[in-house]
Amino acid sequence: MWLYNVEADFDLKATTIETKVKFKKAKWRLPIESITDIDLATKDDRVQLCIKVDKKKQNDILVIFGGKRINKDARKLLFEDLNSARLFLFHLKRLYWQSTRKAL
Repeated sequence: MWLYNVEADFDLKATTIETKVKFKKAKWRLPIESITDIDLATKDDRVQLCIKVDKKKQNDILVIFGGKRINKDARKLLFEDLNSARLFLFHLKRLYWQSTRKAL
């Protein structure tokens, strides 16, 4: 499973929910399995999540799926409020558990 950071805009004149969000391009992607730690902080009245990864595991997964090796071992995300950050973190934790658990 992947975590993508994608540039997008909202089309307020759209008539259906499918066309309200216009995705432009992916800035980066991160294998969820490589996440090791997430730090939560406030910065300029915003909530900042710093997602830290195991660089070796990240690069191994990226190479398997045809990506390039990356030297970064952390990604920072800013949220306007605590509720948005909490919701994002909840779903990220759920996806992390789902991608790393062993099949029974």
